[in-house]
Amino acid sequence: MPKAKKDPNKPKGVKSAYIFFVEAERAENENANLNFAELSKSCGAKWAEMDDEDKAPYTKKSEKDRKRHQDEMRSYQPPASDSDSDDDGPKRKKKKKTKDPNAPKRPTTAYFFFAAARRPGLQKDDPSLSITEVASRLGQIWRGLDDDEKQPFQDQAAKDKQRYLKAIEAYNKTL
Repeated sequence: MPKAKKDPNKPKGVKSAYIFFVEAERAENENANLNFAELSKSCGAKWAEMDDEDKAPYTKKSEKDRKRHQDEMRSYQPPASDSDSDDDGPKRKKKKKTKDPNAPKRPTTAYFFFAAARRPGLQKDDPSLSITEVASRLGQIWRGLDDDEKQPFQDQAAKDKQRYLKAIEAYNKTL
């Protein structure tokens, strides 16, 4: 769904005292060739060291900007929304498709047959391994196997796929 377009006539938001301070620092350090990250770090450090008296001019500017914003918002009229537009209104969550409990179970892949066969041996060899570590090792072993070593598991997966295709065909006839 496309993002809703922002109204260009809506008044700008209120600037904080810190934003006014950063703008002043940027203007002051214009020729210093500081990149954005360096300027941000230096401004943050300076702002943290400043006391309320030093921050007062920026706070006054912020309060003045807040009044400006309030005045502009009083006279602002948002555009009328088109009832045809999909962008308006609250976004609805997509409903999760409910799974039919009678539907056949999807076919198992060769890797899962391999993992089911090898997992007990790995856990027996090193019982201190966590579930994620076992899964990681199984993946490494699987990637290291050549095609001949993977073939028995691929044969099992092919048989399971045939089982699934027959079961789904029978299931679709019942619908």
